Amino acid sequence: MSRVAELALLFLLTAFCAAQDTTAPATAAAALVQTAGPASGAECVHACMGTARRSLADAVKLFGDEQAKQAHEAIDVSLSSVRGAVDCAVAARKGEKAAEIDIRKMVRRLDELMRSVDMEDREHLTQTISALEQQRDRLLVALFGTVADKAADRAAEKKP
Repeated sequence: MSRVAELALLFLLTAFCAAQDTTAPATAAAALVQTAGPASGAECVHACMGTARRSLADAVKLFGDEQAKQAHEAIDVSLSSVRGAVDCAVAARKGEKAAEIDIRKMVRRLDELMRSVDMEDREHLTQTISALEQQRDRLLVALFGTVADKAADRAAEKKP
């Protein structure tokens, strides 16, 4: 079975488990990250970010249905999937920019969501936004390096 077919099957199983049991998304996401880990860099990033986007969409829907506990669990699944995607992207140096763009969109979506939820739910969303921005910073450093690296490169270029 090809890697793409395996990932597609895993996505279907994740969706089925999520529909059957509210505790399944966390274990399904963990299984996805384990399966996606050996995949090539771009496939791993794509698979993990797909899971993160779906989990975030599920969380938004669950907040709308006033199921805050399950929504928080879905957000945690989304965050762990993003961490897996960033690890794959940084290690393989593939899919970094696409993952960064997806994370930026997720942060915006969580910021919008935070304005519409109860006060007690906002703390978790604030922590999640902070964690997502840390992951985004990891990607930006991998893509462009740090300011200190750039200054050192410029100084090395000026020396004859």
